[in-house]
Amino acid sequence: MKFDIKAKRFTSDVVAAAAGCSEATLRQWRNRYGFLEDTVTGGMEVKYFSLLDVCIVRAVKVMTAHGLGAADAIWIAHHPFGVGVALRSLLSEVEGVPTLLGIQPGNRDKGEKFTFSLFRSKQFAATMADSGGIMTVFDLDAVNQHVLKFFDRQK
Repeated sequence: MKFDIKAKRFTSDVVAAAAGCSEATLRQWRNRYGFLEDTVTGGMEVKYFSLLDVCIVRAVKVMTAHGLGAADAIWIAHHPFGVGVALRSLLSEVEGVPTLLGIQPGNRDKGEKFTFSLFRSKQFAATMADSGGIMTVFDLDAVNQHVLKFFDRQK
């Protein structure tokens, strides 16, 4: 099923409910970290988000719920090769999109808090070996499915 994933039609209360966070948290992320500042439309009182935005908010919610700081999760979401790109491809039903996000401890000597990678399930063993044996893995397809199920229940 194809969606217009960039159509701005969801208000912040709907986004928060679909992503599983509070409106106050979403507002804090937006004000403190500039989260989704380039994608949201609307006036001073009402902001409108796209389906892609909702999925990105859910991804940040999941990452922060499992120990990653909000600033770091938002950095991954905004990264040119990060979560947003993979979620957009998944929502557009592009074949062969990497659905797993791996976050590993970074090289402290280089000043890295962590590194991340996107990979397919068949690459899991090799990616885990490259990580030195420790990695947190998020399934981005599960993130999208959570949001899509929320909207299906609203019909």
